[in-house]
Amino acid sequence: MTRAFGKRLAFLFAWARMSVIQTGSIALLSFIIGDYMAQIYSIGELSSVIYAGLVVVLLTTINIVGVSFGTGVQRFLIILEVLGILIVLGAASSLRPMKQ
Repeated sequence: MTRAFGKRLAFLFAWARMSVIQTGSIALLSFIIGDYMAQIYSIGELSSVIYAGLVVVLLTTINIVGVSFGTGVQRFLIILEVLGILIVLGAASSLRPMKQ
């Protein structure tokens, strides 16, 4: 980035990535998980916000513990994601077309 655009723009990009881009994606992920968890188990009017805050704290703790632990957690979550997709595909392929 520094070679292409110079030190000033590289600094601004790094600052924006640290303060807006990365934190925004974590907040978005947290609120999506919070909304789903509130549908599964509601703990009050602000349950989605509470769950979102817990997800942010959990992700922060994982990052503080270390890179190797974070890598293991990421691999586990990717395996869960792929298994979920495979389950949906398996359920969809087992459906029979309706007779007219």
